[in-house]
Amino acid sequence: MKTNRKKMNMITVGLVGLVLLFTASMASAALVHIDPIAQTVNPGDAVLMVVKGSGFTADPTGVFAGSITLNWDPVVMELNTAIAAPPFVDLTFPPAPITPGLATYDFTGGAFGVAGVGGVEFSFLSLAFTALAPPSTLLAVALGPFGDWTYNGGSVETNVTYQGATVTVVNPVPVPGAVWLLGSGLLGLVGIARRRAA
Repeated sequence: MKTNRKKMNMITVGLVGLVLLFTASMASAALVHIDPIAQTVNPGDAVLMVVKGSGFTADPTGVFAGSITLNWDPVVMELNTAIAAPPFVDLTFPPAPITPGLATYDFTGGAFGVAGVGGVEFSFLSLAFTALAPPSTLLAVALGPFGDWTYNGGSVETNVTYQGATVTVVNPVPVPGAVWLLGSGLLGLVGIARRRAA
């Protein structure tokens, strides 16, 4: 009898723990992330990325404004353009100066319309880079210096997870000279065989 009661207590505690864990995960559902999360490119390639938001459900009026900071290695990638996606408008000051080993871009966006109503994923910043040189860089995203995310109804979202992306730059693998030599030898043999057949 006591053993059954202990088992029931353990099950109850476990269920309460699961409910609390689920509630905590629901509370931290807001996510700012970069898409795609990983790319492999060659030097000189265009690298296109989009910063997106999802899970902003605390206010039914939708996301109205937000602030992020992006960091990456300027030896690996060069930023060409950063364009706010409708309905957002870029209110950013000019990008911070590039420091050795780290480039920074601060973005503050305000929306003329409303994005992410009902938790729908939304895009708010399109980025165009040029890949410069190997090996790789993490394009890190974090809360910007201009403050937390806000909703059109005036409330503030402070519990946001930020997820960056990795770009790996590789040099194209050259075709070995032996392959060219083998190919020309085979072509020569085909030519000789045709001449003999004629």
